[in-house]
Amino acid sequence: MQRILLSVALVVALPAVDAAQPRAAGKSAQPPYPQMMTRAELRACLLRERDIDARNQAFEAVRVVHDEALARAAEEAKTLAGELSAVPPSDESAVARYNAKVEQRNKVVDALNKEAEAMNAKLALIRADAVDYMNECASKVFNKADEQALIKELGARPTLKHTPPPAPTLPQPRPIEV
Repeated sequence: MQRILLSVALVVALPAVDAAQPRAAGKSAQPPYPQMMTRAELRACLLRERDIDARNQAFEAVRVVHDEALARAAEEAKTLAGELSAVPPSDESAVARYNAKVEQRNKVVDALNKEAEAMNAKLALIRADAVDYMNECASKVFNKADEQALIKELGARPTLKHTPPPAPTLPQPRPIEV
């Protein structure tokens, strides 16, 4: 009885094992060589790369302006915090003037926060496009002569100007009164 079950198991298992192995007459089991990009595909990839670089550079310029505005808002906050100690709580007109300044600064901060949200959305799009570019173009094989010809045709790739983000400001320790 065991021999019959063993025979049946072998008959059932052998075709499954045979189907799992690659079967090609005269071909090896190695993956095929990547197909070389055409000049038109390479041109599209180079133009796409330049577009991503240009968008990234434009974003960096906007980021620098935004960071400067953010620094000004932080300085205004420090100034307002210093003014608070000089405002007498019993003087309603002085408190109202101070509150008006704070409200104006809050509007500026709200506008900066909305601008930061829009910038984050733009950056996410740029990064997604860069990832798509890397997957679709950067990993493909191309002819070096085609690349040189396209560089002559399109011009040299512009150099990127990268400005590092500003160093984070550390919170200042508060004096402890005993």
